[in-house]
Amino acid sequence: MAYFQIKKKNKIMIILGTLLLKEVAEDRVEVLEVLVEQTFQIFLRGRQSGGFGGFGGADFSDIFEDFFGDFGSGGRSRGNRSSNNRGSDLRYDLSITLEEAYQGKKQDIKFSTTEKCNACKGNGSKPGHSPDRCTYCGGNGKIRSNQGFFTVQQTCPQCNGNGEEITNPCNDCNGQGKKQASKKISVTIPKGVDDGTRIRLAGKGEAGSRGGATGDLYLFINVHSHELFKRSDENLFFEFPISIADAALGTTIEIPTIDGGKAKIKIPDGTQSGKQFRLKGKGMPFMRRGDFGDLYVQVNTEVPISLNKQQKELLEKFREIENEKSNPSIKKFFQKAKSFWKN
Repeated sequence: MAYFQIKKKNKIMIILGTLLLKEVAEDRVEVLEVLVEQTFQIFLRGRQSGGFGGFGGADFSDIFEDFFGDFGSGGRSRGNRSSNNRGSDLRYDLSITLEEAYQGKKQDIKFSTTEKCNACKGNGSKPGHSPDRCTYCGGNGKIRSNQGFFTVQQTCPQCNGNGEEITNPCNDCNGQGKKQASKKISVTIPKGVDDGTRIRLAGKGEAGSRGGATGDLYLFINVHSHELFKRSDENLFFEFPISIADAALGTTIEIPTIDGGKAKIKIPDGTQSGKQFRLKGKGMPFMRRGDFGDLYVQVNTEVPISLNKQQKELLEKFREIENEKSNPSIKKFFQKAKSFWKN
C-alpha cells in the first residue's frame, strides 16, 4: 500500500504511460479515450491546486483511486466525504502596538462566519427527519464504470460525494446544515509576538456542511512601527543624540525602555559617534519563554549649529590648543593620505 502513496511526478507519468501504451497495443480505443480524459482531468486538478507540472499537488493513491476504484485505497471514501464537508478556514488581521506585543493582551474580535444550524443540529434535514442514502450511488459517494480490465471511479454527480440526499431540507438553513452569523470571541495575544505572526485557533472557523468538522480561524498579527524603538527579532534598537561636550567629557544619560520605565547609561569620555551600548534583558520577550532580548542604544554626536559669539570664541581657542593626541583618527588619516600622495 505504501507504494501507491508516493507523490513523485515521474512515477505517475511512467505508470500512466504504461497503461496508455497497453491499450494502444491491444487496440482498445474506447478504454484509451477514458484514460486520456482521466489523465487530462488529473492534470487540470493539479494545475488548479498550484502543483508543479500539474501533478505536484496530487496524491498518488488518489490517482489510482480515480482510475481503479478502491484498488490501493483501503476504503477511503468515507474519510474523503468527511473532509469535503469540513468548514472553511478564516483569516482575521489584527493590528497591535509594540507595547502591546511586549505585554501581551486579551481582545474581543467580531467577524462574519457560518454556524451550525440549531434547528436541524447541522444535518440539513427537518427536525424528525434524517438524510437518506443516495439512490444514485447507493451511499458510496462515488460511481464506478467498468472499462476493460479495470474500473474507473468518479464522484457521484447527484450527492456530490456525500453519499446522502436531503429529501426533507431544513427550513432554517435550506438543507445546508449551517447558517450565516456574526460571531464575537475573546482572543489572547501572547507576549513577544512579532509582525507577521500567525496564530491558529482550532475549531473557530466556519461550520462544516451536514455535520462536517468546523474549520479554523487564523489571526495574522500586524505590529505597528514605533517612534523610538526599532525591532529585530527579540532585540530592540534605540538612537540617542548627545552633544560634542558630553561625548568628549563623558556623562550619564537616562533613556526610556519598552516596559514604560527608565534606564541609565554611563557614557565614558571620548565616546565616538555611533558607539552602541547593550542593556541585557531590556528587549522583547521570547514567545512562550521567560527570557528577554536586549536593548542596544546607539549614541550619535550632534554637531552644534547657530553658535553665538562666545561659543565660537571658545571653539576657536580649543582648535588652537588641540593636538594630534586628542584626534587619533584624524592623525591616522593624514598619515595614509601623505603616503598615497608620495606614491
